[in-house]
Amino acid sequence: MNFSMNYKVEHGGEGRDYIFRCPGVENTLFREIGSFSVTVSDPVNTVWVGRFESGPGGISGVFPTPCENTVCVINKGQGYWVPVLNPQNFKYIPSIPIKEMFKIFEVGLVIFKDNVSLVAYDKKGLRWRTPRISYDGIRIEKVDSLMMTGWVWDGPSDTDVHFSIILENGKYTGGCNSL
Repeated sequence: MNFSMNYKVEHGGEGRDYIFRCPGVENTLFREIGSFSVTVSDPVNTVWVGRFESGPGGISGVFPTPCENTVCVINKGQGYWVPVLNPQNFKYIPSIPIKEMFKIFEVGLVIFKDNVSLVAYDKKGLRWRTPRISYDGIRIEKVDSLMMTGWVWDGPSDTDVHFSIILENGKYTGGCNSL
């Protein structure tokens, strides 16, 4: 099962060029431009090529989203939410480095996990974002159409702490409350 797409994506290619970068990042020591590029053909057959700046490490790939006219591109943990008809209006996914991505088809939601927080997107874009719930490390235990549960690391007590998040609104219980 996957989200439906109203576009076609291929790796590499030629066409109108767009450079995607994380806004406000001055230190480019670990950043690469053009190492990850995709060609997108949109519903009106316009073709453009996106060259995506990399992050500091994490997953990479091109993914359909709950919106059939939006593509998600992740390059080494740095994510981009790109409307295929207006790629210049892309949004940087505020989760870095993205370590895992969860698709919950029943509720049309995508959740991005980094080392300390979670971010959810639906067909309209950003739906919710947790504050920092871990000192460094999140393990997901279970995801269903209502809730996500798992464990986070609590540095001061040097233990794992359980958490749960309601997917509809991002309200959470547990996690590291001392942050």
